[in-house]
Formats: sequence, structure tokens, C-alpha cells
Amino acid sequence: MKSKNSKTKTKKNKTKKINRTRNTRSVSSHKINGYNVLIIDITDSELVYIQSHVNVGFLFENKRNSGINHLLEHILVNSWEQCSKFPCLEVLSKKGIQCNAHTGLTNVNYHTTSTQETLYEMLDYITTITTKAKITKRNLDIEINPVINELKQYGSDPKSELWDLFQKEMFCSEGGKYSDDWGLQIKNLKHITLSDVKKYYEEHYLPEKVSFVICGNINKYIILEKMKELLPSSNNCSITPYINYQKCFNNLDKNKYIFNKNSTRKNSVCAFKYYLSEIENHILLSFSLRCLRHELFMELRYNKKLVYYLNCNYKRTHCGYVITISYETSKEKIKISHDSILSIIEKYKNNFFSMQNITSRKKHEKINFGKNNLNNPEFISKHYSSQFIFEHKHMYSPEYVLKYINQINNRNIKKTINKSFNNFIFGYQSNKQIKF
Repeated sequence: MKSKNSKTKTKKNKTKKINRTRNTRSVSSHKINGYNVLIIDITDSELVYIQSHVNVGFLFENKRNSGINHLLEHILVNSWEQCSKFPCLEVLSKKGIQCNAHTGLTNVNYHTTSTQETLYEMLDYITTITTKAKITKRNLDIEINPVINELKQYGSDPKSELWDLFQKEMFCSEGGKYSDDWGLQIKNLKHITLSDVKKYYEEHYLPEKVSFVICGNINKYIILEKMKELLPSSNNCSITPYINYQKCFNNLDKNKYIFNKNSTRKNSVCAFKYYLSEIENHILLSFSLRCLRHELFMELRYNKKLVYYLNCNYKRTHCGYVITISYETSKEKIKISHDSILSIIEKYKNNFFSMQNITSRKKHEKINFGKNNLNNPEFISKHYSSQFIFEHKHMYSPEYVLKYINQINNRNIKKTINKSFNNFIFGYQSNKQIKF
């Protein structure tokens, strides 16, 4: 797509071979007509998995148009010329193609799965909706109600109001603040026009913001020629809407507490949020959180009998990392559970985990590795694409990740815990405010 304020600049197609010492399968990245393309050839796979990633999402919105990315995602899923009579989900299903899409904070993802017979149709479908879709009033009218019903479903979740409070506290921009405000988005969608959606598509679905990942038993050279044919040529360098990812989050110079007053449930959903602009190694962060989660879970569930479940994970976006520790407990035990978690985190900022904990977490990683079918293009594609859309340079195979995890030691983990767990936001549901 072209921006009105574009400058002419010729782009050449470039190919880059990913360092094969880090991969056990054929993985190569390419620049085709200004678009990033990752091709992963898995010789023994019977399936093909194709994705497009667009660097856009809730963060790029404002209060007035919050929800437009989600609506556009639904419209684009239907914007293929073969879907003129019936919805694309029905058309693709009849062809034996599975399709879905997802809107996140800084990334919108479209993906299909099928067999070799429909490879070129899948390529045509994904490239069309991502780069040259014809957005119609018909598709807007078809998708507006499904989107509103989906948002109502999200809003009915007991945790939704608390997550909305978290977003409003964490983010600087309106896009981030209102990314979980389902009520506002429903209100906005009733007033968003076809012209609004078309303009947003033209401004944001630009070559430099789009990446494709094609994975399966494929011929790389045929795929490259086909992508050159399908992707529109771009001789223009568009002016991309600017987002300063270093200033996504509000400064957190002290701990903050928020609570949802409208809770009538006996149990309270509680969560800690820590956020980081960057981290040296996301593999190390992920493993460190697994070790910490084990200690938290055993202490709060079995020793103190405060919780049934406890999650400890992170989400990565272009803004950085958000670590979340979430659980449910009775309202009278909110404070003791809060204090227990902070005490355990503080303990492991100053002390090592037991070797039994570390060794057992490594075994669990090996078990999970063994459960995954390394010839499954969906698993392999997601593994590489999560690195490709953020880094574009150094990508590591699943085998390398497992090998790296086996070399992690207590000093690595302690350093990561100290860097990752400083000031936080703690949120809880209660009919009254609690003093901490």
C-alpha cells in the first residue's frame, strides 16, 4: 500500500541464509518487493502452514478508534475474491483449509494450514488479504456483529475488568490503555465507517511492516518465484506511522495497587505485573520463570493452602516484556498470598534455587521437547516466527534452545530474577480496599 506522503525509492529483492549451525532444517529469510519472507523447508512434513504478521495492533489506536484493528482483522479474513458468495471460513473449509487470525498489542497474525494440494491457493489467500485486499461494505456488515459478540464474550469473563485496569495503569498511550476496554470498543465499532477501515488499512499494512512465514515440505525456489508474482511491487518508501516503543509503559518508580470494586465472587483474582523494555535473553527469562513458578506454586498451594492454581509467564511485544503472576484466592487471604509471593521472590533474588528444582525443570523442558512433533509445520513456524518478527537476525532452532537450557546455571537465573522483578503493579478483586 502507498502512503500519500511517499517518496520514490527502488527496492531490490534480497535473500539471507540463516546461520545453519543454529538450525537442523532449511531456514532462510528473504526480502521480496519490500516484504520480509521466511521460508522453512521440512522434508518429512505432509502439511503446510502459512502465516502473515503485520506490525500493527491495539497500541496504534486511540480512544476514538479503539477496536478498529480487531474489526479490520475480521474483514480481511473475508476479503478474498473467491469469497464473493459465501464467507471465506466456509469457502476455505470446503477446500480443506484451516484458517484463523489474531489481533495483539503490536502484531496482527493471519494463518492457514492444509496439505500440499492447496499450497498455492493458501499463498494467494494470505498474500491477497494482507497486501491487496478489496475492503467492501458487504464484509463490514457481515463481520461487525461477530466482532461485537466476541467482545461481549471477553467482557463476561470475571477477570476482564481487572485486566482493563491493568492496561490503563501500565501504558502511556491511549492505544495501550484501552486495549482491554471491551465496552468502549463495542461503542466505537458502531460508528466506524467503511472509509475509516480502508484508510487504516492503507496507512498500516505497508511492505516494511509485513512478514510472511511459509513452512512445510516445500520447494524454496518455486515458493520464491510464486511470492514475487503474488506480492505487489513497491517502488515507494511509505512514511510509516511512528510508535516510540521505548516509551510504551508508564514509569514505575514505586509499587502500585489497583482493585476492582465490582466483584461479587467469593474468590478474588489477583495478579502481579512487572514490565521490562528489554531483556538480554528471552530463553533464560522463560526458564527462570519456570523455576520461580515451581517454588511459588508449591508454597502457596500445598504449604499455605492459599490457591488452587498459579501462573507465572511473560508476553513479548515490540514494547518489551510483561511478566504476569496470577492466581485466585479467597478475599480474606489476599494479603497473605501477596506477602508470600513477594517474600519468595525476594528470597531468590538473594539465594540460589535448589539443584533439584533446576534439574527437574530441565527434565520437564526435555519432556515438552519430546512431545512436540518437529515435523509439524505449525509448531516449527511459530517457534521461528516469534523470533523473526522481533529480531530478523539471530534465530535459534528448538534443538539449540534445549541445548542452551541444559547449560543454564544458578548464577544466570539469579541475575535474571534480580533484573526482572523490581517495581510492580498488583491488582485484585474485592468489595473493599486492602492495606498492604
